[in-house]
Amino acid sequence: MTIWNKKTIVESVKDHLNTRPQEQIFSYEVSDSSTPHGLNLILLQKETDFSLSLAISKNEDQLTIKSFTLNSRLQLGEASLALFDTAMVEIALQGLEIIFQIAHLNADSHISFILPKEEAEHFSAFHSFFHSITYQGNQAHLTFPTDKAAYAIFVEQTEVLTKKNSHRSMDATTRR
Repeated sequence: MTIWNKKTIVESVKDHLNTRPQEQIFSYEVSDSSTPHGLNLILLQKETDFSLSLAISKNEDQLTIKSFTLNSRLQLGEASLALFDTAMVEIALQGLEIIFQIAHLNADSHISFILPKEEAEHFSAFHSFFHSITYQGNQAHLTFPTDKAAYAIFVEQTEVLTKKNSHRSMDATTRR
């Protein structure tokens, strides 16, 4: 049974973020807006003012991510590249975690991404999470598996990425 109740999705995302603060370096707020074609979620990283905008549409029984837009403050990168990288990686991973949550609510085994090529480039560090990535003109088509096995791999690889990024942040801090 699929659930496409936008209010339920937003509340579930908020609950999910609030139940995992010990796993996050930064804290988050979620806002939303409905469109005739779907749902827009905005994830705001409070401490850095970075944001992630997700545009999610549902056509028949298929969920599609139409936008995965990361917005950052370049001043943070100038002050501390390690902190900037940590913030960017964490917000991107939180976005993918949200997509898993939405897929679970909708009983979907995968979600398609149809993104502008420049947005898809953000996923270069996360290419192993996707089954396929193809390009047609200026658009990228990505298939993101969301079943239990894919989530287990995501959690395992996320821990590795997070540790690697954490060590890099510590190294940069101790060099100062």
